[in-house]
Amino acid sequence: MQSLALEELRSMVCRTHLQSHALDAGTLEDLAAGLLAWSKRSDLSSFKKASASEELLYPLQVSEGGPAVYLVSDGTNSCSPPHEHKTWAVIVGLAGYEANQIYSVGPDRRLQLVIEKVVGPGHRLILEDAAVHSTRVVGPEPTFHIHVYGKALELLAPFSSRTSTRYEA
Repeated sequence: MQSLALEELRSMVCRTHLQSHALDAGTLEDLAAGLLAWSKRSDLSSFKKASASEELLYPLQVSEGGPAVYLVSDGTNSCSPPHEHKTWAVIVGLAGYEANQIYSVGPDRRLQLVIEKVVGPGHRLILEDAAVHSTRVVGPEPTFHIHVYGKALELLAPFSSRTSTRYEA
């Protein structure tokens, strides 16, 4: 990736004051729109798309204590169980389609499916700190999405501790 494009990405993330871990929906929507516009001007062709059932994660901007930006490719047949990030997330679709099932969490921590949103080219999904979702790639091609998290994935609790098997369809 060109260093100029990467610098533009870093500037955009800093400019939107993303050092806070809790942001309002309008700020996150603005970030999603900016990421989509940036992706259309940037050459991402040097990044390999995932093979079937594979996930590829390319760190684009990771800072200590601040937000992190990744380019993610999930191969066909890829899925993830219901999980939470415990930080906000903005997902912008570039290629392929991923179904995100979003759940409400009951007092007994049982999950209830609320809605399914498919993220494809030009679509965006914003998840709040407490959101719980699962994913599965739909269609015949791998996905390419930009993911921005309130903090780096390496700083989150292990994935297995953020998943749940207690859900109702």
